[in-house]
Amino acid sequence: MTRHHVRIRQLCILTAVGLIYLCPLGQPADAVELHFNPAVVYADSAEVFSISVDAAEVDSLRGYTLDLTFDDAALAFVGAKRGELFSDYSPPYGLYWSEELVGGQLSIECLIIPSDECLAGPGEILTLAFEALGNHEETALVITDASVRDCQGAPIEPVTLDEAQIVIGPQAMLFFNPDPKYVLGSQHPCRISMEVDATDSLRGFQVYLQYDPTKVSFDSALVGDLLITDPPSPLWWYVLAESPEVVRIEGVILGPDLFVDGPGELIDLHFTGLVDFDTTEVIFHEWHVWDVNATEFYPVGVDTGLIILDASLQSIDRGFPSPDHLQPQLHFTAPHPGRDIRLLCRNLTGTDVQAAVFDPCGRCIRTLTPIAAGSRQYEIEWDTLNKEGREAPSGVYWIRVWDRQSAATRSVIVGH
Repeated sequence: MTRHHVRIRQLCILTAVGLIYLCPLGQPADAVELHFNPAVVYADSAEVFSISVDAAEVDSLRGYTLDLTFDDAALAFVGAKRGELFSDYSPPYGLYWSEELVGGQLSIECLIIPSDECLAGPGEILTLAFEALGNHEETALVITDASVRDCQGAPIEPVTLDEAQIVIGPQAMLFFNPDPKYVLGSQHPCRISMEVDATDSLRGFQVYLQYDPTKVSFDSALVGDLLITDPPSPLWWYVLAESPEVVRIEGVILGPDLFVDGPGELIDLHFTGLVDFDTTEVIFHEWHVWDVNATEFYPVGVDTGLIILDASLQSIDRGFPSPDHLQPQLHFTAPHPGRDIRLLCRNLTGTDVQAAVFDPCGRCIRTLTPIAAGSRQYEIEWDTLNKEGREAPSGVYWIRVWDRQSAATRSVIVGH
């Protein structure tokens, strides 16, 4: 962000009709727009987040006074500091700074002390920090009044104001399982599950999935297990190939007060491999998730799916399943993300079952011991420690479970 420090000398000419100011470098703009960046903030419960107040085009800015309001039952004010545009001026000698907080009303005043200096925008004038207190709600941060002053300290009029939406709730993660997915090359089917992580009030979703039509062809998208309820709920299901490389898929549970809890499978995707030796991805091009009130409520993270097309798997026993084999599935059984990763692996043969954790570089950082939990089912637990007994840094990892005939891989997120 470029800052322009302007020293302005004003030429005043007294005429018969009044006083004319000639200040080509400092002439106030017709309007100053103040807006929040980002305009929508997604925050988990009890999370501290930052949001800035930015000024649009302004060529003569010396200071401002802002009155802001927020719901103090949903947000707690943590602190404020001068924005990047004012970073060269520090209190008490270069900048006057004042904060006043009463309940959910916050007043902030800022003024450059040297009388012959001012700034030119656009840029960030203020950074605010709040802590999200609510568990599942949407609220607003509003600039109720503002005064922006030019190099001579005179108000710049008019000033337009925006507000920010704060969405507080648990984060949902959309990802593919298994990842990576191994396919036996050209003309062989590829079945990949699109799943959602922990959610507590999911009513619907819409995704645009992008793929390379020279590597795989899209065949169908079937309703996932999570949306098949007992008794069955009315369901809107829509699949449309928007282009040769993008497919649009929607699923919405119809009827008031109906929803499902995650984690689980949203879509059962079917592709066909078109080449024998290559790798490709299924990418989230656009995504939306709605809660029980049909409000786009959750912060959503996405993880692409890797497809490995390898015809040599047909003749070499690499431990991967044939197309007709019932695919193993990994499902979370504990809240995720976190520091206690627990999964259940279904559809294993039960012969020499093994499990391991891999970091983003593909290095094995820990071997795990699968625990039998019924017919063809094994529990997998990882305390997020590595081989040396130290905590793995926060981030994305992969847990792979395999036996002599099949394998499953699942991405997991290690959080605080």
